[in-house]
Parts: sequence; structure tokens; C-alpha cells
Amino acid sequence: MELVRNRFSWKIRNQELVLGVRTILMGVLDVYSPKPVKDKEWIEHVLDRAIQLEREGSDLLDIQPFGEVSEWGKQSTWPVSNSDEELRRLVPVVKKLRSRIDIPICVTTHLADTAERVLELGVDVIRDWSGLCVDPRMATVVNRYDAGLVLGHARGEPKNWSKLLPLSDPISGIGKDLQNSMARAREAGIDPSRIVLDPGFEHGKTTSENLLMLTNLDLLANSQRPVLVSFSGKRFLTASVRSTQDEFQYAEMAAASAALLAGVHILRVADVEKQSYVAQFLDRLFGSLEQEIDPD
Repeated sequence: MELVRNRFSWKIRNQELVLGVRTILMGVLDVYSPKPVKDKEWIEHVLDRAIQLEREGSDLLDIQPFGEVSEWGKQSTWPVSNSDEELRRLVPVVKKLRSRIDIPICVTTHLADTAERVLELGVDVIRDWSGLCVDPRMATVVNRYDAGLVLGHARGEPKNWSKLLPLSDPISGIGKDLQNSMARAREAGIDPSRIVLDPGFEHGKTTSENLLMLTNLDLLANSQRPVLVSFSGKRFLTASVRSTQDEFQYAEMAAASAALLAGVHILRVADVEKQSYVAQFLDRLFGSLEQEIDPD
């Protein structure tokens, strides 16, 4: 069996993460809540969840201000459109989180004002699901703080995703779009060593396009930058949005296995404990193959 996972050094502010030796798990902390975000009980609940994610094996924590994974197979609050609303949810948590956990912190946002404020508060990585396509200031802000950057792929904005026509050549088109995002980052002064690529499962793609992308992840994972994938709450994983939570979870674990076999470096997951078992076995498999190649 020929399995390859390239190794990289990912620079995020004042530290570097080695990618490729083992699977990196990015735990998702959803800070969306129907309750007032200044509610002390709610904030403590979120902080406790962050601590739990670290204990379960998260190497990084990704905070998102919308409810992407609040319901299995649904994206009921995807994403808010203004920085004030994002910061209303993020700031009370980010201010207290740095003293509670030791792992690097990422925030998912497409808005430069949000990114600037959370980077001021000590966040290490920004995950822009739009690939720097929505807010032209984002790259400049990220560069100013020497932060890590996850460049996602999306076909426009969420409000238009259901109206899009299928891609004529999904793999080529997504690859070219990510290269264009890389170019925008470099123009702002961001060193490639600070960039990770995320092909953006769903995010304006049809079920067939998502499945095709999953079966061709090796083309992206063997490129010049490390790759992150996220399957949490993705509807394409099962045949029906009415599938049970167990069906979604098992499908997500299967998709994660396929992604890791293709050479993906980072799994962004809501259920860190279960996905850690998948990652540990695949890491052992990669390790055994490396020993066969180099017995010394």
C-alpha cells in the first residue's frame, strides 16, 4: 500500500506546529447560543467545553460564532454577516479562554474586523472559510499579527449556495480557486509557511461534488501546503438529512479515514474523542509503512 503524508512546519504567531508526523485534531467550539452571551452560566459552560476538548485530545481549538454543528446535518445559523454580532459572541469567551487552555486557538470568520479584535486578544490562527474572497482587508490583518491562516474554499456566500449550478470540473476549479487565495495571501505579505488549505466540504457544492472531492483529496494533500478538512454536521455524509445522529457520526468517521489515507494533515472535528481513535489507528498505519520503507 502506498500512503504518503508530506511533512510541514506550520508557523502560527510565536510557535510552529509540525504537520505530517501524526494527525492534528482541531476541536470545534461552537459559541452560538440563543441565550444572551453575557450570561455567566453560559460562558462557563462554553469554557468547560473548551477544557473538555483539550482533555479529549485537541491539538488546536477552533471557535466559531455560528451554529454549524449545533444540529446534525443542519447549518441553521450559517454564518452571521456583521462583525458586531460575531464579536458579541466571541469576545466574552476569548478573553477568558487563553488562561484556561494551553493549546493554540483559532477563530473561524470571514470578517477582518472580527479577526483583528480576536487577534488582539491572543488568538493564534484565523480560518477564513471564504479564502479571502469576502473581506479584502483580511489578509492584511492576519499578516500584521503573524497569525496562522486557514484558507477555505467556498462558492460565493451562503445565501446563494442553494442557487448555484454544478461545477463543470470540480477538482480543477477548486484547486485553481485555492491557488488564487494563496496568491492573495502572498500579495499581503503572508509567508506560505503560515498557510493551511481547506477545500471546504459543502460550502456551495453538491453531494456528488463533495464525494468527488473526497475521492481526489490526494491531489490537494500532495500539493505544496498542508490540508485541513472538516466533516462535522455535513449533510452530504448521509442519504437523508433525517438520518440519526449515529448515522452522521459513523459516516463522519468513515470520511475522516478516507481523508487521512489521502494524506490530509488536520481534522477539524466536533467529537474529538471518537475521531481521535480513527486518527490514532491511521497514524499507526502510516508509521508502520514508514518503517517498511526505512527499517533503520
